[in-house]
Amino acid sequence: MDNPEGIAPEDPHSRDQRQTPKSSNRADEQASKPGPSYEEPRYSPPRFPDYPTMQQLQTAMEQSGRAAILMQDLEHILDTNGFNEIANRVAMDYINTRGLANLTAEEVYEATHLRAFEMLPHGVHRYMINHTLQAMSHIVDNREVLGVAPEPNAENNENA
Repeated sequence: MDNPEGIAPEDPHSRDQRQTPKSSNRADEQASKPGPSYEEPRYSPPRFPDYPTMQQLQTAMEQSGRAAILMQDLEHILDTNGFNEIANRVAMDYINTRGLANLTAEEVYEATHLRAFEMLPHGVHRYMINHTLQAMSHIVDNREVLGVAPEPNAENNENA
């Protein structure tokens, strides 16, 4: 007991145990306080790709010489396929704004999604986009029936 060497190894060990919680408490206190490198997480709405504005799209389509779809034909397609009113309005607005006949699948996808996200509330848009895409796909598939697609080349018909 009188031997200081027997006590010496215990003292630093017991001090280490007492100091460790204190140092971790300080670290916890510093981490909980907002500092220059800490930012509160903020809600940010999902970011969608930056599509061209409707005016830019319409101008580009007019310059490329694409014809407009007749409204009564579009209404007939939408009515006979039983799409609901909001999907109809999204598709109609899209066609009215763009004035397109020869749509590519990518144009249908991008512009219809853009219009649906602008017009529909969060939580409903996926369902509505599906309906609207079906309507737009049907329009694209029936361009020739509507008489809006370019007429096929006579040489291609003879070779076919």
